[in-house]
Amino acid sequence: MKGSMTNGVRPTFKFWEDQHETLADADGGYALVWYRAEGREITVVSSRTVRARDLEIANWTNPG
Repeated sequence: MKGSMTNGVRPTFKFWEDQHETLADADGGYALVWYRAEGREITVVSSRTVRARDLEIANWTNPG
C-alpha cells in the first residue's frame, strides 16, 4: 500500500526500484490511497489498485 496526503501539497508516491521489481516479478500490485489529514483523523479521498508491471516509473526514490 502506498499513501499520499493531499493537504495543500502535490500528492506523490515513493517507489524503490528493487522493491518494485520484486513485486512485479511476483505479479503483485499496489493499493494507492490519497488521504487528507483533518485534526487527529485521516479521511480517504480516493483509492485504486494497479498491477506493478502496469506502472511506468521514471523517477525512482533514492534509497540513500
